[in-house]
Amino acid sequence: MAAEPSVPPALPAGHRFTHPGVLNSLSDLEFVRDRIRAGGQPWLGAYDRLKREPVAQAGFQPQAYEVVFTNVLAADFDRTTTTAQNLSAHAAYAHALRWFIDDDPLHAEAARRILRSWSVTLRRHEGSPNAALQAAWVAPVFVRAAEILRSSDRHWSPDDQAGCTRLMREVFLPLVINGAPTTAGNWELSFVEAVLSIAVFTEDRALFDRGLTLLHYRLKNYFYVAADGPHPVMPVPHPGWEYPKWSEDLFARYQTEAGRREYWYLTSGDRYHPGQCQETGRDLLHVQMGTAAAANALEIARTQGLDLFVAYGPRLAAGMEFNAAFLLGGQVPSDLHGGTLKWTDRREPAWEIATLRLRQSAGLQLPLSSRIVAEHRVSPPPAKLHMAWETLTHADLPPRP
Repeated sequence: MAAEPSVPPALPAGHRFTHPGVLNSLSDLEFVRDRIRAGGQPWLGAYDRLKREPVAQAGFQPQAYEVVFTNVLAADFDRTTTTAQNLSAHAAYAHALRWFIDDDPLHAEAARRILRSWSVTLRRHEGSPNAALQAAWVAPVFVRAAEILRSSDRHWSPDDQAGCTRLMREVFLPLVINGAPTTAGNWELSFVEAVLSIAVFTEDRALFDRGLTLLHYRLKNYFYVAADGPHPVMPVPHPGWEYPKWSEDLFARYQTEAGRREYWYLTSGDRYHPGQCQETGRDLLHVQMGTAAAANALEIARTQGLDLFVAYGPRLAAGMEFNAAFLLGGQVPSDLHGGTLKWTDRREPAWEIATLRLRQSAGLQLPLSSRIVAEHRVSPPPAKLHMAWETLTHADLPPRP
């Protein structure tokens, strides 16, 4: 087993980006398409479910807005713009998948229409604290669709490419490029997924390496393993990066025992458990959101030829198995948040990619995570945020060369 790197990884010199190049390579998509056309399971069943989704219908009409307002703390907050954006992102991805699998131009046009609509309309996200997080969730899903179209659809035009590039670089990227080092970990891992996705789409190697730097440190901050010592590795400033004064103050506080325990949601009498996630004491919904973003980021790197599941696999696997036990009904230790965790009944579509790749790349068997994957294949959770249709896109994919 390869040792976890002590410094952030980077793409090799002269790297040429491959497309589609985020969650699925061209060979991945061809494998899925061929299995569906041959009537293979679980792909055909997963695809039939996708085709029944409202967002996957050819008549889906996007409602794009110039401003997406995200301040969930505002008394008059309504979800009109965020819901419209989330639905459009998943619709674009669904139609791109349908286009690739069925070769039906109606779905290619539907995906292009959605991407064009947001590319020419959206100017900014507003509303603290969630504007950047909304951008981080949505940008990768839009990119998944655009990557499939640019690689497979002869009708994808230079104007389509330019419009999506502007949207990603001018509207989404400024909100996520610096990460979120003092927030709960699911935030920054979602930022990392967005940064890597945009880097692939715009073929920006420096940006991709920046995303890898964020990923390297946040994985260590998010999943605790015994090798870390008596307490988890805490966030610290990246050398040469600028931070606001309030963020600098938090970095200092995180180096104290009180700050660490507060950041890790520990209550009186709690201890750190190997495999514990920084948000386990908060709730298992956010743990799964962070785990999904971590897995997606590692998968993007792997699609670009950098298999980091080997080096970071033991840490990710420990976190997945530790938290999967509670989602499967396991007893919570009395010295973990008083023996009670929130949302142990909330299963999210966050397990298939990491379970597959940790087995293939790192040789790690994850029995509890595999149980959740098997149950998802029978009764999948709905697509949500940056998590969507993993059984369709990743079930039993063959190892890549």
